[in-house]
Amino acid sequence: GIPSMQDLQQQQESEAQEQQQKEQKQMILDQIMEPAARERLQRLGLVKAEKARSVEDLLINAAKTGALKSKVSNLSAC
Repeated sequence: GIPSMQDLQQQQESEAQEQQQKEQKQMILDQIMEPAARERLQRLGLVKAEKARSVEDLLINAAKTGALKSKVSNLSAC
């Protein structure tokens, strides 16, 4: 059927929330990664998006738990 105004509004809110989460994730990654490592992860995302997301999540979780002592500078294990 035809989506209602409420459905459209909920979809817009959901998309806005998703965008905000993406931006927040990018800010965290920028803070915990050296530019070269960040660039390499972005290139990985072009060919293996799921793998790149997994690495991003792993790095963010490591940062949140204090497992990272310095910025990530190399992604040679990917």
